[in-house]
Amino acid sequence: EKSLELAPNAWAMRNMAYYWYHLKDLPTAADCWMKAHELAPAQLQLAKECIKGMVWTGRFQEILDWWPTLTEEIRREMRMQIIRGVALLETGRFEELKALLATPFEMPDLREAEVIFSNLWNDCHAGMLARDAGVEVTEEIRERAEQAFPVPKHLEFRVVKRLGE
Repeated sequence: EKSLELAPNAWAMRNMAYYWYHLKDLPTAADCWMKAHELAPAQLQLAKECIKGMVWTGRFQEILDWWPTLTEEIRREMRMQIIRGVALLETGRFEELKALLATPFEMPDLREAEVIFSNLWNDCHAGMLARDAGVEVTEEIRERAEQAFPVPKHLEFRVVKRLGE
């Protein structure tokens, strides 16, 4: 806190975010990460930490409102786009999520067995089916979505699709 009093800067504010994070006060930590990002808006690492804080506190609409303010370089970063996809899913913006998932991408740190893409695809389609039927997503709807809308090859990195396969 003394450092912030003497000279407000992104890294001191980031340290305050981690302080609150370790005290399990995630809303305050997320606010500090946002302030840190505002002090250094071109810093990808701060943007990544900030967006994680928003996810941890369920601020999905806030992520979508914040997205246009990010630099193009930060918006192009694939892990950031994945989290934007989660925010689109959580706010019911399924068509935008489908468009995001249809876009070819490169992710150098992608590992075999990565399930985030297949999960987003399946959850998106299950959400659309449930919305169109006026019901909540159920296991039956998830299974229908998986059968009706197979995960495209460019998103399929799962080693095993379901136990027993």
